[in-house]
Amino acid sequence: MELVEGITLKEYIAKKGRLAVREATSIAIQVSQGLEAAHNSGIIHRDVKPQNIIISTDGKVKVTDFGIARAATNNTISTAVMGSVHYTSPEQARGGYSDAKSDIYSLGITLYEMLTGHVPFDGESTVAIAIKHLQEEMKSPEIYVADLPRSTVQIIYKCTQKSPDRRYANMSELIRDLKESLVNPDGDFVQIASNAGGRTVVISKEELGAIKDGYNSARASQENIYHTVNPAENGAPGQRNSDRSISLAMIRTLMVWIPECMVIVAMIIRERILIRTELISTMRRMRTVF
Repeated sequence: MELVEGITLKEYIAKKGRLAVREATSIAIQVSQGLEAAHNSGIIHRDVKPQNIIISTDGKVKVTDFGIARAATNNTISTAVMGSVHYTSPEQARGGYSDAKSDIYSLGITLYEMLTGHVPFDGESTVAIAIKHLQEEMKSPEIYVADLPRSTVQIIYKCTQKSPDRRYANMSELIRDLKESLVNPDGDFVQIASNAGGRTVVISKEELGAIKDGYNSARASQENIYHTVNPAENGAPGQRNSDRSISLAMIRTLMVWIPECMVIVAMIIRERILIRTELISTMRRMRTVF
């Protein structure tokens, strides 16, 4: 095991407030190269964050805590791993499959923090922050730093796409764009795939009218079915409409809360797994010492 003397990137950001574009890009390239080597060996970090990046006294950047990532098998969201939730990818927050693109997402969040001094998603609890990763659009880094180069902003956006398929395919592609941004900061070379096969789909007024007509027809059909199933209520339209409104309101509420409840349950389960893993790791270290 290598002993590295230096400070964490988190401490370095706190000390300087935010980093210059060239310095942040240089650090991101070194981190990407370290992660690329790990990915080529079949290792996914799953907990990339400034706290796990060390800047040595001679200026070299080191990525740490691979052992914890392997032991947990997933980036566990818990207060026991302080700060992880701010950098976790949507698929990890959801409890789904994570791969090299999850590390790319976390590195994009880290680059965002290096340049602005802020994380894009914050909240009162780990659950609230994780839900923001899943549902909310990221604040533009230009809100904090208005003169950021176009290419750097686009790199951050591509790294932090909600869908893994729209991020960089691998670290090699990210390193290529990061290096290009140093020599061509305002270039338009970062390609982000659209949600509609690479082009923007504009709905015409006629198409919009057809959609509305289809919706109205479907709604009318549902009402006819409702009247057929509940013929005794035909004499009380006011009560029937009121009951239907209450039912629709309940359905809408359930549609909003069920996904969030699933996220909360997944986090509770993973938090218990992390606590158990930490206890086992502590016991092993104690046996090594004594």
